[in-house]
Amino acid sequence: MLTFGIAGAIGSRLGGSAVDKWGSVRMIFSSVLVHIITLALLPLAIHSFPFAITLLSLWVMSMFIWLSQ
Repeated sequence: MLTFGIAGAIGSRLGGSAVDKWGSVRMIFSSVLVHIITLALLPLAIHSFPFAITLLSLWVMSMFIWLSQ
């Protein structure tokens, strides 16, 4: 939970800065793309706990980037 909270805080901070720099359409598109990639790779992480935590952290981070729009 701590890891996901930190990932969410980082995603929210990055999302706010990135929207100012690149615009909301580009950030929403890239965030959805990261969602798709992480969810597609998640079945590969069934035997690797660190890889699964990394993927889920990226997923949470991209969720908060998307929500910071």
